[in-house]
Amino acid sequence: MKLSISNIPEGGARFDFARKGAWLEGILPDDKREDFRLREVYVDGLARKVRDTIRIEMAMEIVLEMACGRCLEPVVVPLKSNVTYTLAPLKERMEGEDPESLEDDLEFSYYQGDEIEIDPLVVDQVIMQIPVKPLCSEDCKGLCPNCGANLNIDKGCSCRPENRAHCLCGIEELCRSQINRFKYTGR
Repeated sequence: MKLSISNIPEGGARFDFARKGAWLEGILPDDKREDFRLREVYVDGLARKVRDTIRIEMAMEIVLEMACGRCLEPVVVPLKSNVTYTLAPLKERMEGEDPESLEDDLEFSYYQGDEIEIDPLVVDQVIMQIPVKPLCSEDCKGLCPNCGANLNIDKGCSCRPENRAHCLCGIEELCRSQINRFKYTGR
């Protein structure tokens, strides 16, 4: 979505839009895609102009689909985020200022021309909201460390409980077999 700076009235301009998952896939380069899938994002925003500086306030509702951090089953993660960005025209950058010194300030940026592209600001927020270890439920039992079966499923594992606490032997063996599949054999 593009916001025309010259069309922002004195009291500000409201905007809202919704995007589905394919939208994000079209924006993110392949090497930047994480282990999640965007189902949808809804943005309700307000843009205000003070001279040439633009302040953008956004309330976002995000729905992600990810793998549970314990059992690897799919989990839907609803998130809410409020963020405010301040954007200044590129021409106002001070002569002696190092442009990389502002990269740490995630809520400040520059713009050029009469339009501001809102989509990259939304993408940044979606990525920053991704939970490190999403869970399908707080009491998720995870995977059996011996055989790798999902312990949340009745009769998902036939290992004895004392063997489960032993070590990650089954998962270790699974990893070894995967590594061996990709070893170069010289043929």
